[in-house]
Amino acid sequence: MPKALTLPETLIAGSILSAVLLAVALGVANVRSGLKERQVKEVLAFLNQAVGAYHKATGTWPSDTRPPPRTPTSDHDQGSADRVIALLAGVPAARIQIDRIRPVFRVPLEQPPLPTTTAPAWGTIQDAWGRRLRCLTTASPAPSDQEAVAANAGRPVFVSAGPDGDFGTLDIAATADNIRSDGR
Repeated sequence: MPKALTLPETLIAGSILSAVLLAVALGVANVRSGLKERQVKEVLAFLNQAVGAYHKATGTWPSDTRPPPRTPTSDHDQGSADRVIALLAGVPAARIQIDRIRPVFRVPLEQPPLPTTTAPAWGTIQDAWGRRLRCLTTASPAPSDQEAVAANAGRPVFVSAGPDGDFGTLDIAATADNIRSDGR
């Protein structure tokens, strides 16, 4: 007749099994997080190539020339990326690069722009966490954004807020997980 497990043996076996399951779950979470980060870096690389193609075709860097909306809670313009992406989409060589971005990261316009408006005709791009990107240009309102573009020789910089969703313009810890097209 088989011997039954005692209560302490059962608790020990349960603890070991729980520890193994926890380790597997943490491993899967790390793999998923790494995958999302690689996907975002790929999207940003395509955008960076599109910016280079735009510059090669036009001789200028794309810049959002519309004045950014200022709100008391934000010193950056979330719509700037949309407008720069629309500029990129208007140049065939740059459009080839942004068309390489997988459809899961593309967000179409909710309604087509009227012919008399300056609204983007292409839509926008989101990161792997489903959040819109920022684009730092020479027209960005924050001095730190302008410094980042100047350090990048005037080339616009696309930024993903990273896993925490916080661009952290004033918080170094929140900024630490941002992913940028200039690799910084």
